[in-house]
Parts: sequence; structure tokens; C-alpha cells
Amino acid sequence: MKINIGAGHDIMEGFVNTDIVDLPGIDKVFNLMHFPWPFEDGSASDICAFDIIEHLPTHTNEYESTYIKFFEEIHRILAPGGTVIIRTPSWKADFAYIDFTHVKPFDIRSFDFFDPT
Repeated sequence: MKINIGAGHDIMEGFVNTDIVDLPGIDKVFNLMHFPWPFEDGSASDICAFDIIEHLPTHTNEYESTYIKFFEEIHRILAPGGTVIIRTPSWKADFAYIDFTHVKPFDIRSFDFFDPT
């Protein structure tokens, strides 16, 4: 299974397109802030999350880091050897702070936190 997280109107053929809103082309409607996500462990060969992580609140209602929970869920549902592609604006991008729906900008090194090497 291939999963497109937070697809919105960007529907990807051959993927399970997900969103919080039941838009045309969305296969599975759920809130990314409700953990665990509705997928089995190790069920996804590919996961795409394009332009979504910067919109999430920084913390859950239980005051846990949303970003750590987000990556824990990706790790849980990704099959061994699977691929994850995340696209988010850099904090250096002109539009990173113009869009008032952006909660947190990221740097390419932000994700080094998850790689011990």
C-alpha cells in the first residue's frame, strides 16, 4: 500500500489518499492528530506527506510533541525498506511566514534528529 498523507486536492494515483476533510478523491478521512492512525503496522511501502507537517500544531492535547508522534506513526506503518517523502517549506523560503496557516517552519537539518548517524 502507498499512502498520501494530507492529500487535500493533490490526489495521487495508486495511493490511498488521506485528509481530514472528505474531498473528492480522498480514500480515507481521519485527523492526523488522533493517534494511532488507521493503518496496520508495516502496511505501507511508500508514504508521502507533501506540505502538511508545517500546518500541524506543535503539541498534542496531552502536551506531547506532535512532530515526534507524527514520525512515530510513520515509522509504525512503514514496511521495512519502505520510502518516506516529506516536503515542507524551508524556514528560509519567502512564503514560510506569509502563510498564516503555517505553524512551524523547518530546516533540512531538523530531520537529523531522527537519524542517529
